[in-house]
Amino acid sequence: MTAVTAHRFRPLRRVLAALLCAAVAAAAVSCSQALGPGGQSGGGGSLSLGVTAAAKSAENTQQLSPESYLFSGSGPRGASFSVFSGDGGRTVTGLVAGEWTVRGEGLNENDEVILEGEAAVEVQANGTTPLELALQPAEGAGGIRATAQWNTEHTVDPSANVKITGPDGETTAASLPIVSGGFAERELTELAAGSYHVAVKLYDGEVRVAGSVYTARVLKGSTAEISAEFNVLNKVGEPLEARGDSFTLGWDPPGNASAEHYRVYYRARNEYEWSFLGEAEAGAQPRFTVTQELLDYGTYEFAVRSVNAEGQSKLHTSMCDDAQPGSGWYVKWSLH
Repeated sequence: MTAVTAHRFRPLRRVLAALLCAAVAAAAVSCSQALGPGGQSGGGGSLSLGVTAAAKSAENTQQLSPESYLFSGSGPRGASFSVFSGDGGRTVTGLVAGEWTVRGEGLNENDEVILEGEAAVEVQANGTTPLELALQPAEGAGGIRATAQWNTEHTVDPSANVKITGPDGETTAASLPIVSGGFAERELTELAAGSYHVAVKLYDGEVRVAGSVYTARVLKGSTAEISAEFNVLNKVGEPLEARGDSFTLGWDPPGNASAEHYRVYYRARNEYEWSFLGEAEAGAQPRFTVTQELLDYGTYEFAVRSVNAEGQSKLHTSMCDDAQPGSGWYVKWSLH
């Protein structure tokens, strides 16, 4: 209706650990064996490693589900070990008896540390000592990349922003610069690892026309992606000025049915109910002239429906997404 007027490489330390394992395995010696000073075997204790169930499914989010685990330990007389595990469980044999400090790291598919934990344990000689490590989200800094996308034809003066609330309750707000028509983005960096409340909002002028709220988990050394797609907007519409004692509305005939005539409706701006205004004849270019005898000066939205022998169509309004322009429109009518 118109108004007429690549391959993945592991970090170096993991590569070296894997190569050492391969080399030692050829000599029939486990790479997880801890050696004391001078390269001599440090004892016959064993350590059965695992992670707690809560750590394996921390907050029940895919982001905190490690693909693998790295366990490392340091013990008496400089003894140490480093082993990988695919499921969070591993037994290390040949350890020097005594107190050990053991560290566990949960790694994602990019070999980034997303969970970590540490504990002290007393390894007993000639036996197996169990140790369950409680892993927590790794401390450090990461980021959030927030984007907003919408049909630019449905807005007049769009802008977008993002507001994040961190684990400590501190709130940060920032604009989302428009990169291209209907797409805005910003990356927020140096955010402490943790869970964040993220609100993305779209405005048209001073009016908020859409918004979405998300929860994002920021992990050490990585960036969480928040993508807001606004397919339905509470459109503001484009104001059209009409001056004088009359103006004319025009619209396209329905493409899939014939109309015998049309009914025209109006409502004051920001009101809900429609009121009948008058009827218009069918034709190739249907028109309806609004006069002061029909309507007082003011600000209005308009709608039409086609009528034939089978009934009448739904209202097609000046704020519909397929109006022309797509942003929708309304008339500000005055005498001068």
